[in-house]
Amino acid sequence: MNYQQKLFLLIENTLHPEKNIYREVATALSIEYDAARRRVITDTAITFDEACTLKNYFNIALDSASEHEEDNVNFKFKKFNDVELNKRFEFVIKQLSFFLNHNNNKITITAKDIPFYCYYLVPELVVFRVYYYVRIMWPNSKFKNVQFDHQRIYDFFNKTIPDFSVKIKKIKDDYLQVDTTEIWNKNSLNSHMENILYSWEAGYFENKENALMLLDKTVEVLDHLKKQAIQGSKIHLNNNPQTLKAGKIHMYASEGMQLENTILIDANGSSQMYLILNNGDYLFTHNPYFCQRGKEYIENLITHSSPISKVSEKQRNKLFLTLKQKVGIVRNKIENSTLF
Repeated sequence: MNYQQKLFLLIENTLHPEKNIYREVATALSIEYDAARRRVITDTAITFDEACTLKNYFNIALDSASEHEEDNVNFKFKKFNDVELNKRFEFVIKQLSFFLNHNNNKITITAKDIPFYCYYLVPELVVFRVYYYVRIMWPNSKFKNVQFDHQRIYDFFNKTIPDFSVKIKKIKDDYLQVDTTEIWNKNSLNSHMENILYSWEAGYFENKENALMLLDKTVEVLDHLKKQAIQGSKIHLNNNPQTLKAGKIHMYASEGMQLENTILIDANGSSQMYLILNNGDYLFTHNPYFCQRGKEYIENLITHSSPISKVSEKQRNKLFLTLKQKVGIVRNKIENSTLF
């Protein structure tokens, strides 16, 4: 398979199954349908400029269609900041839509921190997460002197991010329809708890009630995740279960091994590996050597982990009890604090 064939295979894998690749390429390159067809079937060679146009239109990496080296990996970088918040939500929605529109996808998440999808289960956690990114992680913060009051920050995002509440619900609903394998351990909640405790001690909260509310919502998410593990499938919140598909969840409890924040996607015969950075940015690659290395890491994790979806009640209860105890420790520190 030559470079051009690989490029159009990549493009085809990004499309909804009902979309016609010839028509989509014709639109992207502003050419006739038949001219697009000749390029897709490689009767006509594409130019470098056309390849760049296709890259930007379909949001693919050109190196993904080239020959790969085992020790030289090219990553695509997706960065976000406080003026591009809308792009972050649109990026997540686009990725989830791809999963939903293609069958036989396999998505595996290793949860060094609570998977970011889980924040969308309750709007309050999303609002705090974005606030924390803007205030702490990104420079030139517009929230430098703004304390966290959920309603005030939510209203701000609702005004500045188009369809903010709609996008939150869309991500939540789509995530709950996608099949995932998720590997957690007793430390998966640490970063989230540290963010809340640091914000409290640094005086970022408007009052104690806002901090305790986030802990209540965290417990609500943990209870929901445990119910899903017991059932082996996702559970929609505030939805008629008849209206939306419920994705399957294969959950594992890992002990004795350090996790990373990764997402491995196997779709249509190709793989993609995402590395999620602490500031919310993404690095991802199609490099087959790197993805294979990621698969080996994950398979090794699973071998040394306990399945807790539908089975292993003891291990499941142990994991969620440990996570809830971490919430309780932070709650006691805040409740007994004299900052307010």
